[in-house]
Amino acid sequence: MQFFAIFLLFISMSAIAQDTSRVSNIKCKGGWISTGTSKLEVISYCGQPKYTDVTSGANTVKTEDLLYTIKHKDYIISFRNGKVVRLGAVK
Repeated sequence: MQFFAIFLLFISMSAIAQDTSRVSNIKCKGGWISTGTSKLEVISYCGQPKYTDVTSGANTVKTEDLLYTIKHKDYIISFRNGKVVRLGAVK
C-alpha cells in the first residue's frame, strides 16, 4: 500500500512539473528564492514543502523537486546538488 501511495505521488509530481512556467524568483516569508539558492535557505525561508519528489540513479544526477503553495499559488522548486536550478509556477 505504501508503494502505491509513493507511486501516485511520483506520477502526480511528474504531471505537475510538465505544466509549469518558469519564474525568475519567488518571495517567501523569510526572503527571496532564486537560482543558486541552497535547499537549506529555501526551507528556512519558505518552511516545509507540501510534497517532495527525488529522482536519482546510477546514470543520473540526483534531482529533487519541492512543491510549495505561496499566496494561494503552487510553485515547484527544482534542486541539483543542493542548489536551486529551476523555479516554476504551476499553471
